[in-house]
Amino acid sequence: MDADLEAFFDTVDHEKLIDAVAEEIADGSVLRLIRQILRSGVWLPNAAEVEPTELGTPQGGPLSPLLANLYLHRFDEAMVQAGAGLVRYADDFVIFAKSEREAVAALEEARQILEGELGLRLHPEKTRVVAVTEGFAFLGFYYVRDAQTGAMRKEVRPKSVQRFREAIRQRTPRLKGQRKPKARKITRQRLAKNQRLAAMIRALNRYLRSWHGYFKAVWSAYPRTPFRNFDSFVRRRVRAAITGRVGSWWWHRRLPNALLRELGLIPLDELQREYQASVR
Repeated sequence: MDADLEAFFDTVDHEKLIDAVAEEIADGSVLRLIRQILRSGVWLPNAAEVEPTELGTPQGGPLSPLLANLYLHRFDEAMVQAGAGLVRYADDFVIFAKSEREAVAALEEARQILEGELGLRLHPEKTRVVAVTEGFAFLGFYYVRDAQTGAMRKEVRPKSVQRFREAIRQRTPRLKGQRKPKARKITRQRLAKNQRLAAMIRALNRYLRSWHGYFKAVWSAYPRTPFRNFDSFVRRRVRAAITGRVGSWWWHRRLPNALLRELGLIPLDELQREYQASVR
């Protein structure tokens, strides 16, 4: 069963949350600080005042997932006692069962605890009972059992691929009014002196290393193939940022993969080879 809580960080009741935290923390000063953070309010765009908050937790900070873990501990224990296999991160979780009947029963148990006891609500569109052969998404990955080999596959989910491409586009802009250089002017020496290009490649490398650090643990028959495809997209974007041109033409020959590597661009495929060698 693949499930998600609907807007947990927006809707959880402060008093219930504080009561759950108080079961684990006896220090009154810590509880007062958490209460102040929860009630600090929200500064809305174009608003002159801070809007007070009575529900939810601050998003984007380290406190919110910690509070979610404390508040949902009751749920974790109940599902384990019911014999269900639970994997949860903050408000996103998957429950494993041996049959569809057990999965439906686990879903009803989860609903009673989350909605009946904790005052939360399962997301109607993101909660479903699904067979592993159909596949499901969880924390940026897509899990599915291969119909031909029977082996489990763990791939980068399509939505994560879209976010990757958008992040690369933002880091490889073509400048408005950019002059399109002629082929003879694109040389290793000229490119090595281009400060804009150097800064762009440094920013790309930081993102690529971070992104790969999360998605390196893919499982598939050809685990390096996805990274090669991502590399192709990154290189196309870098070539477009240099030349102001899109598509494939002479600039691909003037800017081969080896030259981009010399300029410092780190391929994801190279990072994946290093990772695979380290875990053998």
